Amino acid sequence: MRWKEIIDRQWHGILYSYSQIFFARSSWYGVLLLLASFVNPVTGISGLLAVLITNIMADIFTLNPRTIREGAYGFNSAMVGMGLGSLFEMNSVFFLMLFHVS
Repeated sequence: MRWKEIIDRQWHGILYSYSQIFFARSSWYGVLLLLASFVNPVTGISGLLAVLITNIMADIFTLNPRTIREGAYGFNSAMVGMGLGSLFEMNSVFFLMLFHVS
């Protein structure tokens, strides 16, 4: 598998994961929501990390590439990651918990 395909799938997976939160299928809406999540930097970072962890693990376990690209695996992780980021202090335990819940 080529790296360009993997990076493209991951990029679109991130954007569509965010847009899927509001049942939309627009990469521009995903960009808007991703940027909006960074109003609180800890919330934005934890949401983005949660989606990255989920999508990378989906690639490692060779799950359906089309489903990864559509954001079907990552949208729940985005919500959980942003929730954790808004409620907890960022430290080593936080990152361990974020990895496990993603």
